[in-house]
Formats: sequence, structure tokens, C-alpha cells
Amino acid sequence: MQAEKMIPASMRDPILSLESDATSFSRGRVHVIGVAGTGVRGMVHLLHQRGIRITGSEMLDSPVLDVFRGCGIDCRVGHSSVNVDGDTKMVLISAAVSETNPEVREAKSLRIPVVKYAQLLGMLMAEKAGIAVAGTHGKTTTTAMISLVLKTAGLDPTFLIGGDYPALGGSSRWGRGPHFVAEACEFDRSFLNLRPKISVVTNIEEDHLDYFDSLKDIQNAFADFVSILPEDGYLVVNREDPNSNYLSEFCRSKVGTFGLRPGAADWWAESITPEGAGTRFHVVSNDGEQARFRLRVPGVHNVLNCLATVAVCRRAGVPLETVAQILEGFSGVRRRFEILTRGPVLVVDDYAHHPTEILAVLRAARESLRGRRLIAVFQPHQHSRLKFFREQFADVLARFDKTIVTEVYRARDKEDDARMVQSDSLVRAVNDCRPSSPTIYSPCFSDVLSTLGSIARDGDAVIFMGAGDITDLAMNYARLVGGTV
Repeated sequence: MQAEKMIPASMRDPILSLESDATSFSRGRVHVIGVAGTGVRGMVHLLHQRGIRITGSEMLDSPVLDVFRGCGIDCRVGHSSVNVDGDTKMVLISAAVSETNPEVREAKSLRIPVVKYAQLLGMLMAEKAGIAVAGTHGKTTTTAMISLVLKTAGLDPTFLIGGDYPALGGSSRWGRGPHFVAEACEFDRSFLNLRPKISVVTNIEEDHLDYFDSLKDIQNAFADFVSILPEDGYLVVNREDPNSNYLSEFCRSKVGTFGLRPGAADWWAESITPEGAGTRFHVVSNDGEQARFRLRVPGVHNVLNCLATVAVCRRAGVPLETVAQILEGFSGVRRRFEILTRGPVLVVDDYAHHPTEILAVLRAARESLRGRRLIAVFQPHQHSRLKFFREQFADVLARFDKTIVTEVYRARDKEDDARMVQSDSLVRAVNDCRPSSPTIYSPCFSDVLSTLGSIARDGDAVIFMGAGDITDLAMNYARLVGGTV
């Protein structure tokens, strides 16, 4: 197929040339650089569960390393060429690791393969029937929902989720069943390393503009991604999203759709009603199937995530009523509208770091936390993202009752952006939108705690948002205000 040829050889070769069978590592080990990184932790657990010997390195010690050590994984502090030797069969790197890393240089000098996370994911997924969940928003929750349904229904899937879901025992597990469920990230076009049998695209929006040139460039990457599906595969797309519902044109497999308008998709939701901290609704198919659903997580965005899950799990043979029963127990992934404490001040921790995600959090909070004053504490993630979306961030942050902004969490930023784009510019933009209640600039976490101490009162909801280390601040504040979930 024409689209197959569009995938650069540099992205294809690692999958084709490296063995993926665990027995190929019997004479050596995998060394993971940046082993505590959020993106690779689940992969480390998967490899460990398969009996592969692992060593890892990090710049600083952390509780994550202690967890790995407790599993028998040799974790070392500091990056050094001595961590890579003739016993190393493969070096796995996170996105943050550069070519100048001494361990990368040593591996290349010894002709040891240096493999990115997505390349290894493609190798492992190729052993099973892959279910790849892509999209700008909703990947983690949808991946967790699908994994929960398949596991509870007895299909024993392998899964790799981009967030921790305690009900499944964490973010990853190697199962004996035929399915491998994983997130498929568009950054660096890394999802082109995968060869799934089922693909989901939740939505497409501008993001990662430090890598992509435009929305059109992003859409082209997704078109390449869906073109990888085989003829007997299955593509699930969001009929509500104008930026992605065209993808069926690039796909040779069968296509299933979901949405909110009756009859406009293969699966839709109707009679959507907020209920407590969640939502109840009816799921209906164009084949006449229907069932009542109740989610314990709030927001219409989660209804859409549920519909994508229904389309995938029905394809996998799980009855609709069974899907409904299982998802009624879905409690949400960590840092996705995670309520840390309910009182006297309610504290929420959320991964939202894009304007659309923040808007979804706000809407979910207005629905499920009625009557509470909503205080947003936002840590911008990447100077470049703030540069591209400053006005959009300002518009949505101005809709909270009160807003606190910290300094930017730097990740993959160019020096010029880090120097020229600061959070104070966002504060000014929010104040232009809402001069009646000035946004507070609290660059350091200690400043945030001091500010909250003076403005938060009983009955408020304080919502911490960002993809950086603001989750640590949320946990600390929750401990300060007390209460239980």
C-alpha cells in the first residue's frame, strides 16, 4: 500500500532487525537510561515480568528506583559508560535522553542497539493482536478502560497505560491473552513504529508544535498511522471530531465510529445526565444494541472515552451489558480528575496541560462539584507550548473563580523559548480576560502554598493542573488541609 512506503526506514528498521522474543535476552540484559521516567516505567515492569534482566540509571535517586530495587532491578544513580558493557544486549532510552549521554555513546561504540521506547513497544506488540489508542486527548483513560474491560471479562490482555491505574495493579501487565493494549503517541511520529490490529483515534488537535509544523502536519501523521492497519483490522474514530473523522479515507480496514448524535455514528450516547461525581447515559448502536451505563468519573469527554471503549470491546467479543457492568466500577486513572481529599477543602489533581484538557476539567468540575468555588493552580508545561497557546490558556483559566499560575515546567524547550516565554505573560493575558479577579503569579511551590493559605476557604475546590511536578505540590497541599477521600 502506498502509505506503508511513507514510513521512514529509520522508523521501520529497529522493528525488523531486532529480535523481540524474551529468549533472545537469555545471554544478556537490557539497560534503561532514564529508568524512572514516566514514559518508560511501565515498559520496565513488562520486561521484568517476562523474565528479562534489567539495569537502569537515573541522575537522581527517587522512590521510583526503590520500587524497582524491591523487584530485584539493579538501579544506579548517575550516568556512566561503565553501566554499559558486553553483557548488555540492548539499551532502552526515554525521549529525554540525548545522543551525548555517556551510556548512549558507549553502547554505540560497542555496537549495542540503542532503542527508543516506541520502537521496543512495536516489537513487543507485534507478538500479539495490538490495540493502539491514539489521539491528542483521552488516550490514557481510554487505554485504561479497554484494559479493565478485557481483563475483567477474562481475556487476560497485556497492557501498557500512560498513567497509573491502581485497580489494574499499576500501569502495565504482561497477560497470556491475545491482546496488547497500549497508548500510541504522535510526538516524534513514534506511533508509526506500531503494527496494531485495532486502532483508536479519540480526536486530533494542535499540540506538540515544538515538533509538528501545523495541524495539517499532525493530521498527515495520523493518516500515516491509520494506513498501517491491515485489511482485517479495525479503526475506531470519533464522529464528533472534525479533525479526525476523515481518517477512514486513509484506512483499508473496517471502520467503526462513535459520537453523541443519535444515528450519526455506529455507537452513540443519549440521555446523558450528571449524577453525583459521575455520569449516567444510554449507549445505543445502529444495529439496535443498547444498554444503560453509569460512570463514576465526570464529564462528557469521559462519555466519549467510554464509547470508544465500547466499539473496541464489542469488536473483541465482549457483550455490551458486560462492558457496562465493568465500566460502572471504573474509578479513573491517577491524575485524571483525581480527588485527593474531600474536606474541608476539596483537592483535585489533574494532568491537564493543554487548553482543551483544562476546559474539560472545568466543565467536569462545574457538573460534579456544584456550589463550590473553583480555584485553579496551573503549572504550564513547556515554554514552547505556552508560546503557542498563551491566549487559549488565558481564555479558559479566566473561567475559574480564582487562578494561580506557577513558573513553567521546562521539558524539551529550546534556550530561546525558555528565556523569552515566562509565566508572567500568561498571568497578564488572564487578567486581560478577567480584570475583576486578578490571577496570582506564584512562581515557586512555596509561594503557592502561602497564597492558598490566604485565599482558600472551607467549601472551595482547589484543582492542580499540569504535566510536570505539580502533582507533588497537590499531594503536599492535600496533606496540609487534611480530610479523606
